[in-house]
Amino acid sequence: MSYKVLLCSFYPVFSGSGGAEKVFWRMSNELVLRGYDVYALGFESKENNSPFFETCTKITKINVGIGYRKSFLIQLICLFIFKSNWRRKFRDYFEGKRKGKRILPEIKRSSPDIIISYQIEMTYVLKEILRVSSPVVTMLHNDIDILLKGKQRLYSALEKAQLTQVLLPSYQKDLNKYVTVDSVVIPNEVPSFTIEPNLKSHVIITVGRICDTKNQIDLIKAFSIFNKTHQSWKLLIIGDCNSNKDYYNSCVKLVTALHLQDKVQFIGTSLNIPEYLQQSSIFAFPSKFEGFPLALTEAMSMGLGVIGYNTCSGVNEIIRNNQNGLLVNNNYTDLANGINMLANSYQLRIQLGKQAKSDMKKYDSSYIFDKWTEVINDVINCQRK
Repeated sequence: MSYKVLLCSFYPVFSGSGGAEKVFWRMSNELVLRGYDVYALGFESKENNSPFFETCTKITKINVGIGYRKSFLIQLICLFIFKSNWRRKFRDYFEGKRKGKRILPEIKRSSPDIIISYQIEMTYVLKEILRVSSPVVTMLHNDIDILLKGKQRLYSALEKAQLTQVLLPSYQKDLNKYVTVDSVVIPNEVPSFTIEPNLKSHVIITVGRICDTKNQIDLIKAFSIFNKTHQSWKLLIIGDCNSNKDYYNSCVKLVTALHLQDKVQFIGTSLNIPEYLQQSSIFAFPSKFEGFPLALTEAMSMGLGVIGYNTCSGVNEIIRNNQNGLLVNNNYTDLANGINMLANSYQLRIQLGKQAKSDMKKYDSSYIFDKWTEVINDVINCQRK
């Protein structure tokens, strides 16, 4: 008998083109291949059951039909009725009830043996609002301090879930600062590439939705400094331009103000990222915080010379400075200096890229999903005892 697995996410997993959505559908696809009956539930304000990413036809796709953003009416009511110290608690409760009403019929229809929750807020709805009997595994996709600091109201939901998954060993230690739960470390998978990058090219690339967290403005400023002595180089910025229109417009205005229109190119979203990586020799990643940065690890798996900030969670654990990439202080001047160092040494790019490619093999797909298969089966079997 095959187990029924329900994957639940508050994110717009159908229209979304970022790393979180990519992980969601890769996991759905792989679990189908391993013999599970997979149900994938996401929140979209529009009718859309055709994901941006390639998906298996055997997945039962469920769009609950409301956006993942919080209800304006609920926020307005809580603002005027409840005192500030109670406001967030009641807002989360009523918001959970609203979304829970959409989720519950799908849980009854699918009758899952296990639920994989993609956010702690989803676990809150499942365990505190709906009080589901199915075992729940909570996935924590980001820096633990970002996810849990000041959110004591959500801790009991984690405690009621059967297991919590984190992406890196340091996150497991951080989790224990906030709550005592059973946890397991399972990183995201990183694809292996047979193609090699053109490390002699004069192309710098970055991948990630255009927003303040990904910090493309710092990269544009760094590139402006770098370009004064390396005028043959270009910068490709790949990622969703619509997730934060104001930030994207600020980036475009900055490129124009710095007279870099012929040097900096915004590609938008793409399913052909490996092709762009292959054309590049340096991957720059000035993100402010990360969980397990897929874009970075894919660039490392390709064998590019990579650079990021030493203050960025996830990045500063995956990049080992001067071994498989470069870590620099959190400012665009130091970022420019690091890019300059990589650009000036073809041998350094080869050396760092070769080690990065080797280091990413431990995140191979078969290993990662063997771990997930073991976790899913163990949780279900423990629940049935």
